[in-house]
Amino acid sequence: SNGLSDDVLYEALFPKLKSCVGIPIAHIAQYAHTSGRPKLATRILEIESSPSQYVPLYLKLGEDIRALEKSIDSGDEDLIYLCLFHMLKNWQLKDFLKVIVDHP
Repeated sequence: SNGLSDDVLYEALFPKLKSCVGIPIAHIAQYAHTSGRPKLATRILEIESSPSQYVPLYLKLGEDIRALEKSIDSGDEDLIYLCLFHMLKNWQLKDFLKVIVDHP
C-alpha cells in the first residue's frame, strides 16, 4: 500500500468501485481486511448493495451491531438469524439481551 492512509485509498477506489456493476464489492473489502485495513474494509462495504455479501463480512470485522442493523433493514430473516446466533455465541448474555431489547 506504499504508506497511503485508508482515507486516501478509499477516495481513489470509490469512483472505480461505484462503476463496477455486478462485481461483489465485498471481495475487495475482504482483501482490505486481510491486508490489515479493517477501517478501509468497513468503508468499502458501505458501497456493496447485496446484504448477503456484506452482513457476514461485517460480522467478521467485528461490526456486529452494524451487521444486525443492516440485516434487519434488508428484511432477510436468514441474515438476521445469522447475526443473532453469532452474537449469542460470542457475546456476554447480558450484552446480547440488551441488544435484543434495543433492536426489537
